[in-house]
Amino acid sequence: MTPRLPQKPARALLGALAHVFLPVCCPGCGRALFPAAQLLCPACAAALPRPPPEALRAALARLPAPASPLDEVFALWYFEAEGPVQRLQHQLKFGNRPGHGRRLGRLMAEAVRFPCDVVVPAPLSRARFAARGYNQSAELAEGVAAAWGVPAAAQALRRRRHTAAQARLGAAERWANVAGAFEAAPALVGGRRCVLVDDVF
Repeated sequence: MTPRLPQKPARALLGALAHVFLPVCCPGCGRALFPAAQLLCPACAAALPRPPPEALRAALARLPAPASPLDEVFALWYFEAEGPVQRLQHQLKFGNRPGHGRRLGRLMAEAVRFPCDVVVPAPLSRARFAARGYNQSAELAEGVAAAWGVPAAAQALRRRRHTAAQARLGAAERWANVAGAFEAAPALVGGRRCVLVDDVF
């Protein structure tokens, strides 16, 4: 009878072999990532600009009245069409990479700290959750919450109705699309300082 390899070393060996033959590549430059758990290579990560606070405050000021409960906004990087951030975000959202969310959430949490009692992810509709298998914003929120040492409340917001995808809509159409679509759970967020987490602002 052939002895079995211990489970963890066997997994590590298989993972290393898979990385040699099917390397995980940087969404920025396409080079293989070592270690594979990285999201971007150090050079690409260092080259990505971070939106300054004044740019985010200006963006917040341009939003219509429904955004008034937001006191402050933070974004880790700019989202540029066909750029590395878009590719990384699409891997998270459409490429079955929920682990990206927790790692990105930790990066966000290391870059900024808001005083809060609970981290709340933007909710997905049931149809999209069923198709994707996870909520990318909930994965981000879990990473933020773990790094800050506060709870994440995935059930704090729910969608009251299904909405069309926002990606191809203009600004006014986006607000009309989601008007009245969300409902908060007072028992989870009432009287608490909340940080709302989504994948794109």
